Amino acid sequence: MDALPVADTSPLADRPLDPRAVRHIGLDVGTTNTSLCYTTYNQGLGEFDLPKAARLGQDDAFLRSTLLLDDDGAPLAYGDDAYRHPAYHAARGVVHEEFKLGLGQDDRAAERLVTTLVTEAARKACRHLRIDSLAPEAVITNVGIPAEWARHEYHRAEAMMRAVDAAGLPNVGIVPEPVAAMLYHARVGDIVFDQHPQFWLVIDLGGGTTDVAVVETRPGPVPPVVRHTFGRTYGGRDFDQLLLEKVILPRVRPDRPPTPAEMPDLSRAARRFKEGFSLRMDEGHQRARLAVELDGRKQMIELTREAFESSQMAGPLIDRFARLLRQGFRDIGLPLGDIDRVILTGGSARWYFVGQTAERFFGRDICLRSPEPELTIAQGLALARTGFAMPIRAGAPPPPAPAPPPPRPDPATIELTSITDQPLDLAQCRQQATQTIRKMAALAGGVALVLSPIPGVSQIPLTSIEAKMVLNVATIYGYKLDERQLVAIVGGLLAGGTAAKIVVMETATFIPVIGTIVKTAVGGGAALGFGQLAIEYFEKRRRAEQGDGI
Repeated sequence: MDALPVADTSPLADRPLDPRAVRHIGLDVGTTNTSLCYTTYNQGLGEFDLPKAARLGQDDAFLRSTLLLDDDGAPLAYGDDAYRHPAYHAARGVVHEEFKLGLGQDDRAAERLVTTLVTEAARKACRHLRIDSLAPEAVITNVGIPAEWARHEYHRAEAMMRAVDAAGLPNVGIVPEPVAAMLYHARVGDIVFDQHPQFWLVIDLGGGTTDVAVVETRPGPVPPVVRHTFGRTYGGRDFDQLLLEKVILPRVRPDRPPTPAEMPDLSRAARRFKEGFSLRMDEGHQRARLAVELDGRKQMIELTREAFESSQMAGPLIDRFARLLRQGFRDIGLPLGDIDRVILTGGSARWYFVGQTAERFFGRDICLRSPEPELTIAQGLALARTGFAMPIRAGAPPPPAPAPPPPRPDPATIELTSITDQPLDLAQCRQQATQTIRKMAALAGGVALVLSPIPGVSQIPLTSIEAKMVLNVATIYGYKLDERQLVAIVGGLLAGGTAAKIVVMETATFIPVIGTIVKTAVGGGAALGFGQLAIEYFEKRRRAEQGDGI
């Protein structure tokens, strides 16, 4: 499945590779961690293998997105080793973290840092795969980007692509991270479609940020489409720091503050404790007694669920996640029942309260959490250009044919109820009606702007505004409309126009930035044009009744 937007910068872009003859790499450059997964076609099974992770870190499948550079910008150390390096302690080097957030800036400093990091990740991947290099004729690379970049900040996506290409990874394409997460879950069998589209809510909890996106998926070789995104500064590092300060250090370093050289090992101990504690809580235990290894020695630390969730420890952070979930879902504007699945991904999705909070909000049966959530996106990225298609349930019925639209009424034949016996100044009526429709057209444009990320949603409030516009114009020209008359007039005046408007607006949903402008213009412009039709209609009827001529 070609789950792009993909832009291919490689010299082989005009000579497509056979997907089954090359290795597919998925690269997830995170703000905190970077991971790389790969897959190849299995001739015996007749399908691509489930993507595997290249070992990039000392003890982990990922490489921490941290660099130590000398004064000339040359790399001295990567990941946690940056804080152990002699140059760091001698103040002869600078540590860089979270530089991914600066991609797309004018000076391209972040782009160069990403290139340096990815170069090291590629070197480690080659060593893991026991190959000399990632040859252009043998490798396809997909790198993930936040969905927000794909929709509204494409210059940042282009910066990521340039940085990865400069690192030497060949045939680079970009894929929105929520789409990658969905691809992974489809590959392992969590998604099986009937012949109908589905809406997936992807919650990606990383080390420093949480991103949420709604992805519309369809069966077969149809690219998923990101419909709505939002992000917040909230992630696993908040909990790592809390455990380090309030649980680990008071037990293992009660008498003195840790030195910078000790911090990487202490931070790793906090992450290990977090994983073990969360697993025990997920199993239903109320306390966990876990070993923390430091300086070659093990020390047992006990923590209860009650103490962890107290207001003195993690309670405020847990409550913040619940508020973030509620607020974000309200922003989406979709009914809860329209969400078919919820994917919890990112390393921080391991926290027990994340799954429990999501299950309480959306329902246990629709929430998915992969066994290794910190690798889900990289695994899905590796699948993005393999030709993988969404599986369709065996025996699924074909989608029903759309019902033919009902015949449009002829507004000229509708009997109107007049509320005045006196002749009206039609020039004054037109002036007043024109002012009214201009105000309501501005409102319609605002509605289209606010709801622009969500296809289809804006049509309901826009139609309501247009109906209200008809009622107001009718009153100005001395008519009172009942529900039957209103429906008939709106339906008649909109004949042909609404269909074109919907096509234009919903097509514009897929176009980042410009699409929002188009939808706003179409929403307001269509309402203004519709209002002019209403003025012409009622003025013509009133002229005929007053004998003013037509």
